[in-house]
Amino acid sequence: MALPTILYPAQSDTNVTLYSVKDTLSLTLAKDYMPGDNFIYLEQNPAIMQLFPNTGIITLTEQCSDPEFRAVSFYYGAKNNIEYYFTDLTILPDTEYSEKRAGITKVTMNVVAEHHNAIKDAILAIQNKLGLKNDRTEKPFDGNMVQRTEYLLSVVFTPRAWFVANKVIGTAPLTVEFTSKSFQLGDDLNNNIITYHWDFGDNSGSNMSSFNYVSTSPTITHIFENPGIYTIKLKVTNKYGEDTVVFDKMINVRYYAPDVATIEYHQLAGQQWFADEEYLKTPAGMAVYLYIPTGINPLTGNMYTGELIGTNGSIMDKIKEFTWNLSDDLAHPNSVSTNALYTVGGYYDVILRTDTASDAFRITILPNYINVVERTNAWLFLMSGSKIYANEMGFLSETFKATQTPSTTINRNNSFLTSQTNKDQLIKEFYKNTNFTSKSLTPSGLNGYAIMHYAGGRYAADSASTEQIKGINFNGFSETYSTYPDYSGRPWNWIPFNYANHTYFILGNATTQPSGSSPVNFQLLDNDIQNETYKVLQTFDTQDFTAQANSLTYNAAQFDSGGNSIYGNFSSYRSEFKEGYGFILKNNTVGTGFQIKGFYGSEPDASYQISNFVKLPDIVGPAKLEGQLTAMSTLIYFFNNTGAVTAYNPTTKTWSTGGPGYNSVAFNNLQDQTTQDYDDETNTLMVTSDGSHSAYLSFDYSNKSFLKWNDLDLTFTSLNPRPAGNQWLFGTY
Repeated sequence: MALPTILYPAQSDTNVTLYSVKDTLSLTLAKDYMPGDNFIYLEQNPAIMQLFPNTGIITLTEQCSDPEFRAVSFYYGAKNNIEYYFTDLTILPDTEYSEKRAGITKVTMNVVAEHHNAIKDAILAIQNKLGLKNDRTEKPFDGNMVQRTEYLLSVVFTPRAWFVANKVIGTAPLTVEFTSKSFQLGDDLNNNIITYHWDFGDNSGSNMSSFNYVSTSPTITHIFENPGIYTIKLKVTNKYGEDTVVFDKMINVRYYAPDVATIEYHQLAGQQWFADEEYLKTPAGMAVYLYIPTGINPLTGNMYTGELIGTNGSIMDKIKEFTWNLSDDLAHPNSVSTNALYTVGGYYDVILRTDTASDAFRITILPNYINVVERTNAWLFLMSGSKIYANEMGFLSETFKATQTPSTTINRNNSFLTSQTNKDQLIKEFYKNTNFTSKSLTPSGLNGYAIMHYAGGRYAADSASTEQIKGINFNGFSETYSTYPDYSGRPWNWIPFNYANHTYFILGNATTQPSGSSPVNFQLLDNDIQNETYKVLQTFDTQDFTAQANSLTYNAAQFDSGGNSIYGNFSSYRSEFKEGYGFILKNNTVGTGFQIKGFYGSEPDASYQISNFVKLPDIVGPAKLEGQLTAMSTLIYFFNNTGAVTAYNPTTKTWSTGGPGYNSVAFNNLQDQTTQDYDDETNTLMVTSDGSHSAYLSFDYSNKSFLKWNDLDLTFTSLNPRPAGNQWLFGTY
């Protein structure tokens, strides 16, 4: 047998492992001992034999052998006090087998027994006090020291499971790195193995009661091969216990989002596709039919809906929902096609969200895809060099669209004015000598045309008879310009009256200017807009002007001693035409004292629309240094840059004033106060009306001063800025 093994600290030692000894016991060997024997026989001495412990170490010594062989020690595992022998022998290390003769060999146990046994007993007592390795009590203060210590360690180092992932959403196959952030692990303790048990929820059947991956590393990488929503579970164990944390539906693995959808339209009569800008233009109130074609898009290899095609040719992840966002007036079904309907003009995005069966989605956006034109619109023309650009504003939207790309060139020459003493005033009025009118009852939103007239001017050396009224044909819906006949021989400063598909040109400069006088043009020129023809209807004479209206027959000029006009041969006219009656505001003075004050009207007769000029009451209020007339529902309004609004009632033939008031704070607050001289009363402006209760004022000094007047509550409001640029013409059709 082998020597007993010390058991502590795994187990408590006993008298077997910590065997007893006696001091100075000796008996004579009774039989020869030969190497390999398992018995040692002693002389029969019962008293001494009883003193030997039941197990222990004995030494056989004699004096006849060589010194290195004189003693041999054995551990014996048993003794027999009746037959006087030791058995179950194990030779001790570092001793040699040698035969021993009976009678001359002593069998001895020579140890100081009290010292040894005291140590042994102390060791046993200590072991009992300390306790066994890994032994633990169930209560804080029960048991020995090891039990108590292990209890405390189990409280402190029972794991608490937690983890993080470097991503929680993505497309399959999705690689995710999970890192345990568990604590109370006791990872610096000896003999404490920490184990991480992971369940990623993607095994067949998703059996969450079992853990599929075991690791001693706190970080693990897992690949989710298929789309789905996965619950992740981590159990952490150490020598003191375990803990589990579950993150429900933590990982969202998707298919790749579908491709963008291909959206097309059915063009209806009255609608127009603009290929360069890629938008469909439609009148307000007309349905827009949008749809996604069926089949595979050859440009992408996927469905026109955007559904992805797999390697086997089938749809990988079918779309379950089509959500249209068109910012229109209709509800839209879950369908590959839909109708849109708009009442307010503007550019509208087409937005379609497609959601698949795996909850992947794609948003397809066609910016500014639908260009809605209201039935009637205001048109502001800006000038850059010799080119003009149209800008559309619907009366419902009250917001200008971006400057339209198409433009046209105007041929205007102010050379004949640049050498005049009063050239700045002359050129300003020359640039204002324009006209805008609809060609028919068809408005711009239904593909109607408008005609623009302007004074062409001339070189200084040319005769006034070479001046022209120039025309431009404009289609706001198709955004096109086309030629319109000019009229030669009509000098500038004329007044246009638009009525029933005709434009009547009156007054303006005479072809010749006699010395010391400045007569106006007495010809009434009719432009038949539909037929695009001009003809002189009549030539006025003094009988067509009442005595008080006689001042319309000449310009308010001043002359030098040679009979030459000092400030130029022109008048500052502000005019409007309403229901067959023409209204004219005119300056009464020239030069630095220039004012708009005199007010006149024309009355129709049976033969012509324009006849019989009469003097009407002068405009009231402070001096008018600048401004514009416009007709609204029942009155004729005059607007300028003072905040005071003046209105003429054709029925009562009286003027009245209203609005925020002359130079009022309320009006100034609506202006662009960042601009110097924003409140200058000579600031020029353009005005147009919706023909009903709203007028729109666009000032030249800043594009941020764009105002609306409401004749029902007599208030101004500030609107979004107009497009920036130099204003040329502002009209409605």
